[in-house]
Amino acid sequence: KENQLRSLRETGAQAEYYQVDVGNDSSVEALFSELQHRWGGVHGILHSAGVNQDSFLIHKTKEECEAVLNPKVAGTVNLDRASAKMDLDFFALLHFSFR
Repeated sequence: KENQLRSLRETGAQAEYYQVDVGNDSSVEALFSELQHRWGGVHGILHSAGVNQDSFLIHKTKEECEAVLNPKVAGTVNLDRASAKMDLDFFALLHFSFR
């Protein structure tokens, strides 16, 4: 990740990576408060939450399903709420499959 960020920065972009429990609305609010203070706002969001719990859905426990879905679903909702009044250039949801 750091190499990718460095490559972006070399083009003149300001790019930062933050790892936050986006399923927790308080954590998301704290992050956006920090970003507002540090950068004056947010211009774009790449949401690439993922938890690796290899198994077919039919074999997953309720807890495993929640662990996989919470960052994706609740995280999207929390990021959307926290950025609702911001003039974003983009809000991208990325899906990764771990195999």
